[in-house]
Amino acid sequence: MKQLIKLPEGEQKPEAQKLADHMLHTLNATLAERVHDHKRFYAKFWRASETPDNLLVAMGVNAGVLLTAAQENLEHISRLAAIVGDTLHDYILPVEYEPKRAFIVTDGVVTLAKPAEGFDAWGNAIVESEEGGV
Repeated sequence: MKQLIKLPEGEQKPEAQKLADHMLHTLNATLAERVHDHKRFYAKFWRASETPDNLLVAMGVNAGVLLTAAQENLEHISRLAAIVGDTLHDYILPVEYEPKRAFIVTDGVVTLAKPAEGFDAWGNAIVESEEGGV
């Protein structure tokens, strides 16, 4: 995992340096956890045995909260990355956060656009078998 701050290793350090390093390490660890959690939630949503449509229905009005929180999380990671001259993609790839189907928000209710032709409910391409079936 890429770190926001590079820390020196292996030397004897004064107490102030140890504390400073601990604080900076905690910042790196917090960012790494935020990125990991985003990837994990993305994978759970788009790879669950239940369709993403059913997950949104089960979440009800909280689906909008989750969607907004996910966007805020990505924006925060992006802003942290920019502080050290990095970009969001230095920490998380588009395939780990871009929706496979478009989200539609109407009167606070979140649904998904219909899958594109040749794609399943999870936004994955439908591959035909050699026998001609799916």
